[in-house]
Amino acid sequence: MKKKLFIVLLSLFCLFLLISCRTGEPAPDDTAASSILTNVFRGTSLPIPDGYRMEESFTPYCSPETGELSVLCCHDWGADFFGYLLMTYDSDGSVIRQTELPLTEDNEPTAGAVTEDSLFFLCSDYNRETKTYTYIPAVCSFGDMSITYGDNIAPLFSHPDGEHSRVVCVAADPAGNICVGTYYEILLLDRNLKKKASLFASAGDTVSDLSTAPDGTMYAVFDCGSHFRAMSVDPDAGSFGHKVNYPFGFASTGLCFGSGYDIFLTDSKGFYGYNTGDEDVTLLLDYQNTGLYQGIAEFLYALSPDCVLLLEQDPGTGISYPKLYKRSEDIDLSEIRTIEIAFTSSRFDLQQQIFNFNRSHTDVQIIALDYGNYREELGKDAAWQKLMMDMKTGVCTPDIITDSGYSHKYLLDLYRNGLYIDLYPLLEQSDVLSPDDLLGSVRRTFETEKGELWAVGHDLTLHSLVGKTGNIGSAENLTLSDLLDLAQSVPDGGELIPYLTRERALENRILGATGYACFMDPASDTCDFTSGEFVRYLQYLKSLPREDELSSDASEETPYGLNLINDLALLDTAEIIYIHQILGQNNLFMTRDLNYIGYPAPDGYSGISVSMYPYVITPFCKYPADAWEFIEGIITKKSLFDEIPAFRSLLNEKLAVSKNTYWTMEYGETGGGGGYYDPENPPGEPREGFVRWFFTEEDSELLLHLLEEKAGIPLYLTVDEEVSNIINEEISAFLAGARTAEDCAALVQSRVSLWLAEHQ
Repeated sequence: MKKKLFIVLLSLFCLFLLISCRTGEPAPDDTAASSILTNVFRGTSLPIPDGYRMEESFTPYCSPETGELSVLCCHDWGADFFGYLLMTYDSDGSVIRQTELPLTEDNEPTAGAVTEDSLFFLCSDYNRETKTYTYIPAVCSFGDMSITYGDNIAPLFSHPDGEHSRVVCVAADPAGNICVGTYYEILLLDRNLKKKASLFASAGDTVSDLSTAPDGTMYAVFDCGSHFRAMSVDPDAGSFGHKVNYPFGFASTGLCFGSGYDIFLTDSKGFYGYNTGDEDVTLLLDYQNTGLYQGIAEFLYALSPDCVLLLEQDPGTGISYPKLYKRSEDIDLSEIRTIEIAFTSSRFDLQQQIFNFNRSHTDVQIIALDYGNYREELGKDAAWQKLMMDMKTGVCTPDIITDSGYSHKYLLDLYRNGLYIDLYPLLEQSDVLSPDDLLGSVRRTFETEKGELWAVGHDLTLHSLVGKTGNIGSAENLTLSDLLDLAQSVPDGGELIPYLTRERALENRILGATGYACFMDPASDTCDFTSGEFVRYLQYLKSLPREDELSSDASEETPYGLNLINDLALLDTAEIIYIHQILGQNNLFMTRDLNYIGYPAPDGYSGISVSMYPYVITPFCKYPADAWEFIEGIITKKSLFDEIPAFRSLLNEKLAVSKNTYWTMEYGETGGGGGYYDPENPPGEPREGFVRWFFTEEDSELLLHLLEEKAGIPLYLTVDEEVSNIINEEISAFLAGARTAEDCAALVQSRVSLWLAEHQ
């Protein structure tokens, strides 16, 4: 099960719709966490000498008689020495012996397998011109430390060039037979390192791993796309032997061998043992209860059903470490504090954050409550509505709500149903953050009308219309009339906003996050759609092309971004997720003299809005201090990237780092690549058609000003989705020619006024 990095990352991204954290519909008596967590294992890192790391491409060996485990270790990345050690451990992970191997840089191994008395390995080289590999097989005897070499085996593969000939795994049996596997072919060598046979994967399958079972039988493990399968290798016959069978319908994501069962299987929930002929598999290790997840746990060997060797990856660094996981006592959740966090979709790293918290706490545990299954069955909105209904009826009483598919309407459900507590008291008690440290834009967006903070989070996104100050002026607090005046000033052949159509305009490309709030007065529960401004807005919408009328033949010689530079469009819709993306707007307009003008907004607000990855602590929470500790740990976690945090101190730290960066972008585009600027080793000049931007103090001050002083509109001012649907329904009828703009405005006024009266 040698996972490649891209597979691990894909697992990290996709796993969270599948994690075994109480998915499905909670029953009324399941409002609290299950009382007992079973199949719990606890991990112990194998001691490895300083400067060394486990060589992941070498299969470890476990003695079926003694349980001793042998692992190959090599010099760590960046080490100032060269060396290989054979580390041998007992079943508790204690070092029995440490043996230095006589390998040099001239015979450095790239893949291999450890057996009881030898190290089988390959020395490899790659010729870029001919796209061919060289593989020299070798055997290092642990008895006298002699090394025997064979001849180059690369030409023995049926496809001796390119990807087809790249070795990905090696296995060896006690008799000295060796299997060397590429993605599509297995070369069987005898004890004299001579070819005995070639074995091939079936069409559509790839060789995933080669393993040796405790009885000495070698197996080939195949990735079949939707599942894994295995075949034994018969060295005497030079062919595959028997097929490994396991229960039909079990969606195995991998399999390995060890002591105690015929085979061991994995899926997204855990690690299982299986004996041929049994009706079902036996769950041995539960990921969720152990605090693991599949994306970081590669099972290498089962010393017994109660002790397994894992290669555990640190998602923060991508480095993997060997760990022995041994069965532990069941956990009685009634004896510790538990915090339930509910979501319909989650960020890729939420499970890792839960894992980190649970691993460092013995008196409190986070329990994930995933409503993601309803997304598959009912759709995204229905999944959220199901969670809301279960909360309102008491079927589900989570302590924390979060959602990576966050939208204003989702959060407004929590706000309007009072399913939150004020977070300011928790912030006041924090030793790390404080209410005064919260950015002004977050305060303005997520404070209640009473001044309570009902949501907080991280990874802010700033939303605004932006244009050259020379074209649109420096005025702030844009009104709809101002925007329509700008639309009238667009030069011939130009546009107000790139790719603006009727359909996209109705998705708030003109009015922004608060939608039709500029026509509403929440204080008096009244509206005004009969004004000339709304009629004028309707007439502008009708002047826009339909989606099917939008030209799709953009010239490669003149990228659309150049239209902005040439003043053929006055505004761009800016969504700034990362700090450096403010440079993208500079590059689009080829100037720093820009005005982030916002969207039409209620009086007193700039119309620049922010959204964020949110956390809400509910009134059901019995331990708000514990819930806040978990949230605070995520918010303050140092990120490798320059996402925008919600707190000023954290933002200033990132801005200080960003001032040493540069970004190179194609002329007129908003994205590109960057790096840290070293004045002693400056980067070369950008190639033709590209522009280099340095993140300056001016950029830092602008972003801080926007996030602190200008951005932020109270989320509770956002127009209810039902009201927006009423208005858009009437606008669609108008755009279809069913009525005049004035008649449309009158109907909208009547229907929205009636809705407001009914919902007072």
